[in-house]
Amino acid sequence: MSDDKETTNLSDLDEQLLNEAIVSTNGRDYTQEEIEHLALENELTPFQALELEIHDELFESGLGWDKRAEWDNIYHPDDDKETKALLRLKRAVQLYAASCFVQYKRKYIDVETHVELSELEVFRALSQKIADKFDRWYKHKDLTANIIDEISFAVINGTNIDPRMCFALHSGKKYMLPGNTARRLWRSGYCDLNVWQKPSYRNTEPTKRVFDKPLGSLQDLLDFAIKTPLERQILLDWFGWSLKNEHLKPKWAIFLFSETKGTGKSTLMELGQALFGEENTANENGIEGLTQRFAADSLSKKFVKVEEVKLSSHSDAGNKMKDYITGDHATVDIKHQTKQTLPLKCAFMMTTNHKPTWLEGGERRYFIIDMDHDGHAHGELKDEFDKITDAFRRDLEDPSMLKRWYLELISRQYHEDFDPYILKPRQIGSPLMKELMGEAKIEVKEVLEDLLRLYDVSVIPSSDQQLLVNHLRLKGQQALRNILRDLGWKPTSPRVKGKTQRVWVRNDVAFDKGRIDLPTLSQDLDGAVKLGFTWWPISQAIAKGWDELCNHVLKPGRFKQTVTDKGKTTTEYELSHNTEKDYSRG
Repeated sequence: MSDDKETTNLSDLDEQLLNEAIVSTNGRDYTQEEIEHLALENELTPFQALELEIHDELFESGLGWDKRAEWDNIYHPDDDKETKALLRLKRAVQLYAASCFVQYKRKYIDVETHVELSELEVFRALSQKIADKFDRWYKHKDLTANIIDEISFAVINGTNIDPRMCFALHSGKKYMLPGNTARRLWRSGYCDLNVWQKPSYRNTEPTKRVFDKPLGSLQDLLDFAIKTPLERQILLDWFGWSLKNEHLKPKWAIFLFSETKGTGKSTLMELGQALFGEENTANENGIEGLTQRFAADSLSKKFVKVEEVKLSSHSDAGNKMKDYITGDHATVDIKHQTKQTLPLKCAFMMTTNHKPTWLEGGERRYFIIDMDHDGHAHGELKDEFDKITDAFRRDLEDPSMLKRWYLELISRQYHEDFDPYILKPRQIGSPLMKELMGEAKIEVKEVLEDLLRLYDVSVIPSSDQQLLVNHLRLKGQQALRNILRDLGWKPTSPRVKGKTQRVWVRNDVAFDKGRIDLPTLSQDLDGAVKLGFTWWPISQAIAKGWDELCNHVLKPGRFKQTVTDKGKTTTEYELSHNTEKDYSRG
């Protein structure tokens, strides 16, 4: 019998004897929960606690799951107790040392501070880190300077194929993965850097819960500063969901508005910064820092607070903000590097003193909260509001109170119409939102969608889009373009009858070289769809869907251009009284 087989049989025998002893003593086998409870009853030794911390980092980073990671027994059968302890210590030191830096372009980057060091400098820095982390064993001479030098050399030069045992190569990417405490993220043979840090207050014991008012001074602040209970609830729901699901992002932003100053808008922003962590917060004044180049640092944060916002939903900057709020990724410029695509985990919160009259019907990216009240900087109730904010700020500085607010928020019951991904303005819109948008505006998107579906419109000539603007009574063509994009349409410029024509087409429709795939146009031809005869000239698709809609609904007319005496060209839109004749295309 081989040694391996003998060892296996002895192991099985030991396990059998142990199980029999448990059953004879306990009357039955232990459940998994009981085994875990028994394990937790015994306090970990300092070395076990350190090993657990190192292993947690490895598995959270992804390195612990790599197929080359060797978790097998590192001992030799003849090793004595002291040798085994030394081997175990050396492996723990090397695993920790390898987690301290990543290598990028002949530089070594500290995963905590992102300081870049040369090879000579990293030897010194790594030795200090090891001696500090394993201070107990260094003082007792279990860990010597020679061992540290040996391990440092192995880690820096990559003498082991196991990726846990040496500095990983950095991909050049830095972003946030909230909820993951690992500083490195192992991705396809390279390490990204995770800039998220767990806020320190979350390791603090919370203050005792006051059952009749668990949010304490925070509730007093909200009751005074925000008019309606629904607005207060949605704000707290948004905070609660975003904190509970930090690895995800809400698809709409909180927008605090008041025409007067000193109403508490910035104070609520400070609350968000404290709850998500100052190190995980980006501070912007205006949206320019987010919409211009090199916005990666701010977009790599969890909580993005933007003050003094002046926004137009029709502008390029406004459209870019919408993409950031609703998107899961963003392509950004990095100084001295190529463009990078970063995951977005941001929760956006904004303030403004300008009434957002730009808000479109059906807008679902901003939940606007009216914070005008008489406690503002020159209001009659300023003294009363100052007392409330003073009490709130004292609690804001108390980590135990922050922990209480955090626990209350992540455990709250949400409003039945609260959805972190889809804002429902008709159900939960604030009074200010409904005033700005109007009920008719909310329905515009649905009306247009029904109209296009009824007439089976698959192509819209851009030259005719003013017809829809007039029919839907929109502010302008940009408003129509935004709605079309929301409905799943895209602009393109195919060649139609030998000329390039700007049109809108549905995203789900294929087109190529002036032809478009429309099975609905072939359904009256026997066997055509089955045989794949579904491609039609774009001009015919326009005539079948769009032209019929124009003739029957949009009161077709034509654009008439005239030149004034001063040489200025003016464009007028003329309605046609002959509905049988198509003037819609000029």
